Amino acid sequence: EARPARILLVDLESHCLSYGTLECSYAALSYVWGQTNTLRTTRANLQEHLKPGSLDFTNRNLLLPDTIRDFMRLTARLGICYAWVDSLCVVQDGDDLQQQLNGMAAIFASANLTIISGGLSVNYGLIGTGNGGRAPEPTLLYAQTTRHGLRIR
Repeated sequence: EARPARILLVDLESHCLSYGTLECSYAALSYVWGQTNTLRTTRANLQEHLKPGSLDFTNRNLLLPDTIRDFMRLTARLGICYAWVDSLCVVQDGDDLQQQLNGMAAIFASANLTIISGGLSVNYGLIGTGNGGRAPEPTLLYAQTTRHGLRIR
């Protein structure tokens, strides 16, 4: 299993990407991309995404699909400061793209909370989080018991 030394995370307080490790407290999102035009991190916009305010999920002008926007809103409400979303936290045309993809299992396994969207595309949204959810599709929270007690993942 590949374990990336460092990962990009969305800092939900500064509203930008930030470098972290698998030991950070973060929530991860598993969802279906679908055929949609969504904001993605590339080599061309990485430096912009690292600037505070660049990924402000409350800004409706930001090309952010409902599932990702709802996930960020929910994660922030839960008091979790960092979020991992593949379209934003994996540089889609980066030199290490394959290494990042190989490390996704470790990224999900290390998350404090993993939310799995049952929507058919990233535009679906998350039910019960505000604007999200178009039909009664399930959203799953994954929890695991560890030697330190219940760990919500």
